[in-house]
Amino acid sequence: MLPLHLLIPVDWRTGLTNFRTSTTPNIPDQEAKELWPEWKFSSAKKLPLFPIPDLLNDENFEEWRFMAHTNLHALSLEGFIEGTGTRPQGGDSRIARLNRKSFAERRQCAFRIIYDSITPILQQLNSKGHWTLDANNRDPKVLWDAVQRWDADRSIAYKCRLMEELANICHCQHNSDIIAYRDRAFWIRTRLERMGTPIAGQIYMGFLVKGLRTYYSIWADYLYEEIESGRLSPSQLEIDIGSQDPFLQATQRAPRK
Repeated sequence: MLPLHLLIPVDWRTGLTNFRTSTTPNIPDQEAKELWPEWKFSSAKKLPLFPIPDLLNDENFEEWRFMAHTNLHALSLEGFIEGTGTRPQGGDSRIARLNRKSFAERRQCAFRIIYDSITPILQQLNSKGHWTLDANNRDPKVLWDAVQRWDADRSIAYKCRLMEELANICHCQHNSDIIAYRDRAFWIRTRLERMGTPIAGQIYMGFLVKGLRTYYSIWADYLYEEIESGRLSPSQLEIDIGSQDPFLQATQRAPRK
């Protein structure tokens, strides 16, 4: 399990002012209101609990995915995208009807949390055949899965570009801000893994440490030794870099076992 501070996007850690909820005016939203007359009365209009950035492209997909899933989880709606949310059964009793109504409203809330934050890419979803706006298609899981397919639908050239960037990543590319440096490397590795091209942990750590050599060569040599001895994992290395833990402090810690 990755450390929470690595799962939370940089903009979230530095303050909510960099976030905005989905406010992009668009034709698909008008079409949705025409297809679904009750759309404007949905209780989901009061959501999300936390700001979700508009999904614009691959660069902010991880940020969008994290915040969308955070909202769904906070509202106990994640079952609708995981396929575990099932419609209540029962007869025609008042309780049974209320349960079905509640289920339908919660399902629509889950759908709208996703839909309202992906309006900039709706045309792409349609043009690539991943999802089409339809009066009878308001399944949150179908929409969520379509967005995941859209994101994974990247060319070999795109994957190679990311691999090349990771292999040559250096702190100097980020004005020696090693937090930004670490986060970019983590983002690249996450992107490649999500697209079915995982980078082995030891190779990933090697790239990370190589990019630190001109930042603090003694620290980098120490980290290389830790990697080769098997005492350092990718997540621990990310934590060490995030704490800007130089060699002097590292040697004062108890040895890893």
